[in-house]
Amino acid sequence: MRAPLPVVLLTLVAPAVFAQPLVTAQISSDDIQQICKVIAAMTAEPVKTISPVITEEYAPGAIPQPGTHVPAKGTPSSITLYARIDRVWVRTGYKDKSTGGWYDLQKLKDAWKIVRKSSWTD
Repeated sequence: MRAPLPVVLLTLVAPAVFAQPLVTAQISSDDIQQICKVIAAMTAEPVKTISPVITEEYAPGAIPQPGTHVPAKGTPSSITLYARIDRVWVRTGYKDKSTGGWYDLQKLKDAWKIVRKSSWTD
């Protein structure tokens, strides 16, 4: 007995269509959708990860987390790092490729914008 055509098509297409990026940034599902749309306008590569930009400088809404400063000479010291909620790193690429794009996005006036683009290679 053969499976109906829609079931076969859904089985073949679903992993690509419904694949979600790994998100470690503290952002909303609406933000994730907006970010994916911005990236889709730049590249056909799927979004693999969305990560927070982490800085030593406080920014409004940033999430503090412990870190360690390791100087070239001297003793390491504890510091506070800040995971930004208005800036993210987005990594794109195909599963079978060892290269892809890195995008630095910032939320400005309720819209995500690419502020820097680079690439990665495994």
